[in-house]
Amino acid sequence: MLNIQKRKVKSEFCFCSSIPANGLAAVYKYPEEKMELTAAYIKAGLEQNERCIWLVPDLQSAEKAKNLLSNSDLDIENRIEKSRLKIIPLKEKDDPSVKQPETSRIYFDWKAGNPQKEIIKFIHAGNWRYLRINLEVGAFGKSITTSLKELRCVLAENMPEKKIRPLFMIKEEDLSAEEVFNLIEAGEKLVIKREGKWKFLKIKQESPDKKFKTLIENSGDSILIHDMNGKVLEANHVACETFGYTRSKMIGKHIKDLRTSIHLIEFGQQIEKLKQTGYFTFEMDSLRRDGTVIPQEVNNRLIEYDGETAVLSIGRDISKRRQTEKALRDSERKYRMLFEEFPGE
Repeated sequence: MLNIQKRKVKSEFCFCSSIPANGLAAVYKYPEEKMELTAAYIKAGLEQNERCIWLVPDLQSAEKAKNLLSNSDLDIENRIEKSRLKIIPLKEKDDPSVKQPETSRIYFDWKAGNPQKEIIKFIHAGNWRYLRINLEVGAFGKSITTSLKELRCVLAENMPEKKIRPLFMIKEEDLSAEEVFNLIEAGEKLVIKREGKWKFLKIKQESPDKKFKTLIENSGDSILIHDMNGKVLEANHVACETFGYTRSKMIGKHIKDLRTSIHLIEFGQQIEKLKQTGYFTFEMDSLRRDGTVIPQEVNNRLIEYDGETAVLSIGRDISKRRQTEKALRDSERKYRMLFEEFPGE
């Protein structure tokens, strides 16, 4: 858990006219939380006679969204007819033969597809003072901070900047502890559901050194800091548990001793790449003290530590992802064998 203060959020602030000009960002854990928050956000907009767009993943979700609003005593059909509300499924047809992404996520390209054209048409049609739209913020190999910035640029291109009240939705598992600090310090208004209530995330005021230590110790990810030669300078408790060493034993180790197969030449190449880009992500097999192998996705970036250039290395266990990928490969191999064994006439 992050070291944060929780403050009750008044629904009027979160969902009504006092949404910040650059939008409100909500961190959700489950699809149900996301649906609940979006319904309250859209309902508040309709009550203030604002134009609203509710983006949903598919047709089934669209029906659920409509029912949620209908249960709030609003004349939804009338608002739809008068173009005050548009519920837009980004997946236009239900095709059970096609495997779709996780239904709680709503990612799309503004320049492609009929749903996108429908969104743009609705935005630019008629006279309206304020417009609400819910938008998913994904990493796509980038930081959430970068994705959010790019999405705001898209909004500026497609909508009158001062007339929109966007609700940005971020899945909790996509946010690292570091990004939470960065977003809040950058002035983002983040709300999250805890103990049954939506609350602001507010970081306690601390000195930079203390805040940095709070960050790495309260992260759920494995965090190492090593110098440009690979010597470990700092490790949080998750890293110590992951690799099976006490903190005193971790400090001073070389990165190559914590991986299954990396040589000094390869390590040197990674450092050179890091110097050029400042940040990159890769997968590796981490080696525990007892010889157990743990697959990790690692995000490395250059930082300044104790006045020197160093590497912040954040590792996330991807064992479940690897298992899922293996199961998919095994399944595909079985199907291929089946077709090879029973060729068509």
